[in-house]
Amino acid sequence: MTTDAGLPEGAAAAVDPAAESAKAPETGWAAPSADQPPPALPPALPVQPIEPIDPAALEAARLQREQDAARRARRRRNALRWVGAVAVTMAVGGGTAFALTLPQRTDMPGLATAPDGRYAFPALTLPTLPAGQPAPSASANSMAQQHLADIRRLLLPRPTGAGAQGVKSAVDGWLADPSPLFVAQDSKSIFAEFGLRHTAAESWKTPDGATTTVYLLQFTDALASSAALTKLSNDDSTVDMTPSLSAALTGVPSNAPSHEINPYGGVDGDYTPVSSGGELTRYGTFRSGDIIAVVIESGPAKLSFAAFQQVMTLQAELLQ
Repeated sequence: MTTDAGLPEGAAAAVDPAAESAKAPETGWAAPSADQPPPALPPALPVQPIEPIDPAALEAARLQREQDAARRARRRRNALRWVGAVAVTMAVGGGTAFALTLPQRTDMPGLATAPDGRYAFPALTLPTLPAGQPAPSASANSMAQQHLADIRRLLLPRPTGAGAQGVKSAVDGWLADPSPLFVAQDSKSIFAEFGLRHTAAESWKTPDGATTTVYLLQFTDALASSAALTKLSNDDSTVDMTPSLSAALTGVPSNAPSHEINPYGGVDGDYTPVSSGGELTRYGTFRSGDIIAVVIESGPAKLSFAAFQQVMTLQAELLQ
């Protein structure tokens, strides 16, 4: 079988190379010829000049960085301090509020402080001195140590709840003759010799059954009161050679032992306890400047020593 062109079936038609070349499409690229110059390169970027580095500027920048870091650290520390302060304040405030809500120790069962027999006294006040007169402890009064106020105003006031007890032979707080208090037969002459000026006295009775009497014997000065103390004690002295006036008081047995007591700083005294028939009596004495103080407490045998010591201490404090 033949085609219309007269070729046998299955045979391809011959291709003309020249014709195919003429029919090939143009691609637009042709290899450069040897005589053609190469294309020009793009222009180079301009080079910026490098400025020289100043060492001082570098050091300044380093210092600035360090200062900034230090400021940040300080701010952090300050913030922590404030946080801590607020926390402590809240803790203390909370603790205080908690403590305020706690009951008083004395209101809690088993923790109440047992009373020791001491008394409740009103606020102690000193009398007004005459104009221009020094106190007994003033440097201008260091030798005589005179109490220049009314010594009745220097007597310890009655404690709360105590009733006034009259002092035998006392008138308006003054005792004209204190010699019956003392065993010494020549006590009147001793008072005259060393210039006894006044004797003030006060007495009270408390609900515990105790009767307390305080006497203040005022001499011309501290030297006179010291000499009178020695004479009135009949040379009866304690171990430290301190005259024991309480051994010379009426009602004190001659063999009754005396005990030292320091009612106030720099004030030495003594006391003698005497028990008889279920009753207890304590005789106490001390000297303060131109005054000899005598405290006598009597009552039931169970009387607390704390109350007697309290009276001695407060009376000594008033005489300073």
